[in-house]
Amino acid sequence: MTTPAHIHIDSGTQPTVETTLVSLIVPTHDMSCLPHNFLSSITKQKLPPGYTLEIVIINDGGSNAAKTGIKDQHSVRVIENPTSKGRAVARNQGAAESRGAWLYFLDSDCVLAHSEVIQQHLNTLLAGSDASIGKITSTQAGFWTRIREHISPSAGTKPNISSLATANCMIRRDIFCKAGGYDDRYKGYGFEDRDLLARIYKAGGRISVTSPAEVLHSDEDLTVIGYCRKMNEAARITAPIFSADHPDIYLASKYALFDARLRGRLFIRFARTMAPLGRWLIKTAEPMPYTNWLPFFIRKKMVNLAGGLAYLLGSINIKI
Repeated sequence: MTTPAHIHIDSGTQPTVETTLVSLIVPTHDMSCLPHNFLSSITKQKLPPGYTLEIVIINDGGSNAAKTGIKDQHSVRVIENPTSKGRAVARNQGAAESRGAWLYFLDSDCVLAHSEVIQQHLNTLLAGSDASIGKITSTQAGFWTRIREHISPSAGTKPNISSLATANCMIRRDIFCKAGGYDDRYKGYGFEDRDLLARIYKAGGRISVTSPAEVLHSDEDLTVIGYCRKMNEAARITAPIFSADHPDIYLASKYALFDARLRGRLFIRFARTMAPLGRWLIKTAEPMPYTNWLPFFIRKKMVNLAGGLAYLLGSINIKI
């Protein structure tokens, strides 16, 4: 597995690796916004006999960790970044400072759904896989839960790299280091996780979906416009890097359908002309999660269309 020159993990600072230690690595922009049951969902985990867990939180430019009390928790280490370095760099920091042979990456707005999430991931890796992708559902009943059920990959299926993420993912340390970790060119939202998985996959690594390893994503504040802004940012900032490095995967993805850069100058001019209409349609989709009198499939199509239009506008560098 060849590591690109622009990707690096500082192996000189790596501590002695412990083969029965799982390192839980959590980057966050603001530790005060961690879900209230975040740590309790972790401390309740049942591990295989002989295995232990360490928790490494990267406070990436957020509020002082000391104010949250988390630093005082048993087995929690906090890495403080005075200014935000981005999710890719933060995750690499966590990997470099951890000691486990098994790296479990978890987003800070997720909680573990039951007491055997980590064990389920471990079982997948111990059975021969190099990376295990867990299921993500919602803390909120209703629209967003059903959306996540529709997009979650199923166990036993061939991985579609463009639809996978590392918000709930365990990777063997040796594979992670051989791949070079996360690419620190990814500063904005999206694609840094797909890039890492693509490099592992192309090098012959085995990526498996472990559906029982389920986490609950905190969707209390999730809105359609918030989702659309993330899609817009990804199209403007991170998609050009991913599409250049992995054109085959990108062209086969749903993102390519809404990328004006792939359609030529005439289409780009047309898209710029239609931008006001696109913005209006995005706003129209905002109440869809709560418009319960409409069938779910219509509301889902409207939200997906809004996300696609936001991505289209981002691909011509129009911010929403």
